[in-house]
Amino acid sequence: RDITQVSRDSIRSVEWANRNGTFRFTRSGDTWTAAAGTTVERLDTAKVNALVESITNLRASDFAAAGAATGLGADAPRVTIETEVEGSPARVTLRVGNNSGDQETFAQREGNDVVFVISRTQADAINPAVSALQSPLPTDGGADAAADASAPPPTPPMGLPGNIPTPGGGQ
Repeated sequence: RDITQVSRDSIRSVEWANRNGTFRFTRSGDTWTAAAGTTVERLDTAKVNALVESITNLRASDFAAAGAATGLGADAPRVTIETEVEGSPARVTLRVGNNSGDQETFAQREGNDVVFVISRTQADAINPAVSALQSPLPTDGGADAAADASAPPPTPPMGLPGNIPTPGGGQ
């Protein structure tokens, strides 16, 4: 059921291609750098590293049934990991297809006819949303907070404490 077993030390680059675009990163030690042509706002290299860790030791939960509608065509989302072991470059490409049940997805390693069933979490590592590569948006405690602090408090409705009518008020 092993789909991939790639040593972290051998990884040189990773490239995701899906409906969000193509994102390529090169590894240098414990960090990742966006390759030329790849732009990700607020790139979080720790998140890239976590996704790569998920796909380098991938195991299947099952195998696809014969004739299953896998959705693993040439245009299926993919991730390619480029490695180098003892001066020899190698490439591992994984594709994800249609869902196979509630929490599972079809996947295939290029060059292998076997179609695996993997968890949806594993599939998300192969086909991540752009946000999976980004740091969260910074919270803005600046200008908006200062504007809110200078605004007068809202007036409570009539009849509630703080807005009691004065005696002799017109009726």
